[in-house]
Amino acid sequence: MASRVTTDPVSPGHQPGDTAGEPAQAEPVHYAFPSPGEAIAHQGANYYIGKPIGQGYYGIVYDCSDDWGSELVAKVLKPMGSFQEVADRWQREAAVLTTMRHPNITYIHDAFVFRNLFYLVIEKCLYPLSAELHLASELWLPQLARDVLQAMAYIHRAGWVHKDIHVGNVFVSATKDPFDESRQPVIGFKLGDFGISRMEGSIRPHGSELAMWTLPPEAIDPSLGPIDRRVDIYHAGLLFLMVIHGRILQFGQEQIHAGVPAQMAADLDSIYAPALARALAPDAKRRTPTALDLWRDISACMHQEKKT
Repeated sequence: MASRVTTDPVSPGHQPGDTAGEPAQAEPVHYAFPSPGEAIAHQGANYYIGKPIGQGYYGIVYDCSDDWGSELVAKVLKPMGSFQEVADRWQREAAVLTTMRHPNITYIHDAFVFRNLFYLVIEKCLYPLSAELHLASELWLPQLARDVLQAMAYIHRAGWVHKDIHVGNVFVSATKDPFDESRQPVIGFKLGDFGISRMEGSIRPHGSELAMWTLPPEAIDPSLGPIDRRVDIYHAGLLFLMVIHGRILQFGQEQIHAGVPAQMAADLDSIYAPALARALAPDAKRRTPTALDLWRDISACMHQEKKT
């Protein structure tokens, strides 16, 4: 299905792309979340809402299908902040997903506003990586790293920084063979949730929106480097470290500043220890510079293991 981002008015006096802000005495905006079994029509397409299957800080995710029986999800942004702030966030994420067409990035089918709530209709993956993290091990790392780092390199070439790569925003997907249901599906990984992504040149040096539980060192101490694409490298290092440990790892700001994640990576009994330690270097100047360089580091570890 072709991707569509509506430009119809979303509320009296508002357009998704407005930057002028709301009037000082804005009318309260009334909204209603969808109900399971509800059908929502948009520009000739019908979306059939199922039960809620996930919830993040900014949105609720519902099971969804269309007239073709496609397996989809409807991400409904929560009404946090002003109506215009939510509209801007919705339009930004829709714009990124619409332009970032890559096999390892979740595919957007539609974007629209219904009952004053903002919808993104996206391909359905099996589950977020966080759901099966307890089963993970370093055996997952070659495929996971190749998929995630290819997606990361693609968005970086387009000038974007994701800023929020973690186990909840990486999804396990399965490609089925429609002609032979007995064949095992091909498993892969996709990067999603571009809600706080920004063009690299527009990221503010102070006050940039970042997930608090995955803060990079440069967000704590600006002397360690600017907030640029190397934030994604650091987040990828944290992601891979958690996969090897098979659990969520959280660090306080003092630990982050002191380089505890990098030291934990260096201490791993794993062939990937050097690659992850470099990706997690607190000083951005010493960190792995690009997604391709990180993949090359990981590949070098794999080849070294084969030689021994």
